[in-house]
Amino acid sequence: MSIRIAQAVALRRTTFRSVYWPPALVALVVAGAVVIGQHETFNAVGSAMVTLRVTAVLLALGAVFALDDAAAVTVASVPTPLWWRRMLRYAVVAVFVLPMWTVVLAYAQSRHPDLPWPRLTLEFAVLVTLGLAVAGAAARWFDVTDPGMSAALTVLGFTLVTANLPPRFAFYATPESAQWAPSVLRWSLVLVVVLTVLMSTAGDPARTSLRRSGARLLSVTTLGGLAAILAGVMMVTHGVVKATGGPDLDFLPFALALLAGGLWGLHRRLRGGGGRWGEVGRVLSLATLWMVAVEIVSLLLLGLADAVPVLTDSVLTVAWPVHALTLGLTFLAIVVTLPVLGVAALRAEALAPRWRSVPLAVGVLWIVLFMAGEVLGDVISPDKELGFGFVPMGVAWIVLGVVIAE
Repeated sequence: MSIRIAQAVALRRTTFRSVYWPPALVALVVAGAVVIGQHETFNAVGSAMVTLRVTAVLLALGAVFALDDAAAVTVASVPTPLWWRRMLRYAVVAVFVLPMWTVVLAYAQSRHPDLPWPRLTLEFAVLVTLGLAVAGAAARWFDVTDPGMSAALTVLGFTLVTANLPPRFAFYATPESAQWAPSVLRWSLVLVVVLTVLMSTAGDPARTSLRRSGARLLSVTTLGGLAAILAGVMMVTHGVVKATGGPDLDFLPFALALLAGGLWGLHRRLRGGGGRWGEVGRVLSLATLWMVAVEIVSLLLLGLADAVPVLTDSVLTVAWPVHALTLGLTFLAIVVTLPVLGVAALRAEALAPRWRSVPLAVGVLWIVLFMAGEVLGDVISPDKELGFGFVPMGVAWIVLGVVIAE
């Protein structure tokens, strides 16, 4: 049994007693009452989405009180790190909230198979993460022992503002709306921001000063990790948009460029370790960056050809073959480079022991996860291409980005 699991087992009862769980229980009761009292709204997809969105807000309001604990300061010096203690508290609240959301969503899906449940779950995840990020910031940086109320007000304020935005900037859109696909991107970007804040609030106070934290934010490794996270978010967004009936997003060139930046950040994270595997990974990641540079130049030339019709024929003759070739070579280089750097990460000592196997696992499994997601999509909807494969693949790259930027 690993030390973290042993700590979780030892702290399970104490954590459950210390978590302020009544708001989550009240949220369950109120959300259940709303669903039962408004069961007729599930007769149509549009009204069902409204009820589900109200339910998401209620459950998020109950979840954001997870960090309320007047005695939290008494365990600040224990060996268990802050991020692990908070994960345990989040898990206790999830026991109340997630089953309710799953049941309500499954009921609505049974009434309307075309319900865009991935999109609704994305909105629910953003609201919960936003509240926890605000609560974590208040507890971590302002020593607030009961940040739940501030977090709940933030969630309510965010919901009211986004629900009343002009149609051009809408967050809450319907599937037939022209803002459906753009609104998914807006929710995804908010999720990236609040996840970044949530992770930054879980660091132990004694680890780094504010000055060192600012310098680290601008480091190559941190920027590489953020690039990998953003690429993963692009993949997840594309999968969600496709699953909810939206159009294809032409994101591949940009995602590959960000993935190449993530590989270079991983190489720098190893600090020259990994022996020959690390050296080979350095050469491959550098070659990938050069291919991305050529790819960007070819895209600029293609854009110039569209802007200046006189140059169209001559530019397309050169730029289009280069674009297609470098796009394929960049993808192949990423497929080869990540496992090499993964082996180097196992041999090096730059990563924490709990994270050393993550680069190799992602390098071996990210294509497998894509294929598994596509197979799952074919099983769920044989007549419609859902693009599910991009979701687990994107999640894998997000996890890798977090490890790189840690």
